Amino acid sequence: MVLRETRATRWALLPVPTLLVAVLAFVTYAAAAAVWSGLPPFPALTGAFAALRGFFSAHVFVFDLLALLLGLSLLWLLVRYVRWGSTVYGVTDHRVVVQSGFFSRGFDEIPIPQIRGVDVYQSFGARLLRYGTVRISSEAGRSVGNEEWHGIPRPFEFQRTLETEMEGPSSPHLAELLQRAMGPARVVPSAPAPPH
Repeated sequence: MVLRETRATRWALLPVPTLLVAVLAFVTYAAAAAVWSGLPPFPALTGAFAALRGFFSAHVFVFDLLALLLGLSLLWLLVRYVRWGSTVYGVTDHRVVVQSGFFSRGFDEIPIPQIRGVDVYQSFGARLLRYGTVRISSEAGRSVGNEEWHGIPRPFEFQRTLETEMEGPSSPHLAELLQRAMGPARVVPSAPAPPH
């Protein structure tokens, strides 16, 4: 039974590549306006790129370099977005699960009895945006040993869910499952007391 399932928040994975794409797109457009005079210029940047015209077509080289960097940053943003969208973290009543992959699925798990500790780390910015890193420590010998999950929304709720399951069948759903498995409580008549 899945108790909690989540993805990393977009705030943890996507702002840096998105900002880089935006800045490079702005600067690349200014360089393109210096190369092709039909584009409306940005007054300060286009003039700076146009000043490079006297240096062996350096303005064209700079535009090509900026266009290449813009393409690479778009590719980085796409990879981060696909990684974000294809990774799911979960806690069941028996294990901790990480599912990842876009074309093929990877499935890693840590059984609850092998977990030794759950820690949460948050920077100031992560606290403001309500996400953090959940670190799960487990016994050695597992393919998934000490795991760090970055960008988990509401990480303390995730930690509480996992620690509740580590404590045993005290959670309400497990108590209900145990009651169903054992059946209704029966009153056993006591034997008559022996005469004195």
